[in-house]
Amino acid sequence: MEKTTPNARVTQRDVARKADVSIAAVSLALRNSERISKPLKEKILRIAGEMGYVRDGRLAELMAHLRKRTGQEGNGANLGVLFPASISPYPDQQSGSVRALFQSIKEEAKRSGYVVDPIYLAKDAFSASRLKQILLARGIRGVVLMPPSGDDETIFALDYADLSAVALGYDLRELEVNRVCPDYLKMLDELVEGLLAKGYRRIGVCLGGEADSASNRRLMHALDLVLRGSPAVELVPFLPASSDREEDLKSWMSAYAPEVVVGGCEAFARYEAMPSEILGDSIFVSMDSSEASDSVDLGLNHRHDLAGVYAVKAVVAGINQRECGLPQHPFITMVDSCVDGIDELETLSREGEALAVNV
Repeated sequence: MEKTTPNARVTQRDVARKADVSIAAVSLALRNSERISKPLKEKILRIAGEMGYVRDGRLAELMAHLRKRTGQEGNGANLGVLFPASISPYPDQQSGSVRALFQSIKEEAKRSGYVVDPIYLAKDAFSASRLKQILLARGIRGVVLMPPSGDDETIFALDYADLSAVALGYDLRELEVNRVCPDYLKMLDELVEGLLAKGYRRIGVCLGGEADSASNRRLMHALDLVLRGSPAVELVPFLPASSDREEDLKSWMSAYAPEVVVGGCEAFARYEAMPSEILGDSIFVSMDSSEASDSVDLGLNHRHDLAGVYAVKAVVAGINQRECGLPQHPFITMVDSCVDGIDELETLSREGEALAVNV
């Protein structure tokens, strides 16, 4: 008669003994491997369930990593990166944020023993069912969804069963998927606090075509919230995206004389073309430092280098722990974002202000 310890953890060896199979067969069945027959797999899984077997998450992750390093998983060591149709497959035609995100994904995937397989979803190139076939044929069990994916029907219609998926950014709000996002409120709090400390008070926002994406709309809403919550800020009315001519910006600058202008690449191109008497001592803050030119004064750093790392870690954890499919309760990982150049910014001098003098 076998002796068991009360409350002892059921191991794969226990399941193998009960099912009268090898430990290797149990391991293959628990990983849903195709190297074992379906009837035997079902038998092992049934016995494991009856015995109350629970996977050791840390051990499973370690063994999966070792199998990838030794090549035992074949093409199963691939991670898919899905690019929506709006992103060009040519790097020189991609935005700085897309290139930075993809680079960090590739580096972290390599450290984790995975190979990145980029898939560009050209408009109407193939259906969601065809995409699923391609993923499975390439041995891809985890995918990272690149922004902006909010308007891509293929990504919405894809069957995520058997896939560990993580989205980057806020665009996929209607898809119940885990995501990694910049911490907008922290980043904007740091921006406004730093500007006020340097003597800047009149802050305006110049919207452009960049405001069309869901992520940038959320960024603008967060900025509006932070500005209105800071009593020391002299809030300047937003210049709407529809006012996209140089004359519109010139009139806005002349009417409100903002000391700080926040905007994207399109807004900066118009801002830089303004005459110096209109610009005065104002400074420009780029909505994304990865998109900004060297002449921009400050930039919001979304930390794409960290976002890609956390996205890969989350996908790999889902693969190893077999937490695939769309989650019932998605999580959001907030990346610790910051402001580039705020410490080096010179203090704004204000003429005619009273000075406190001790006599």
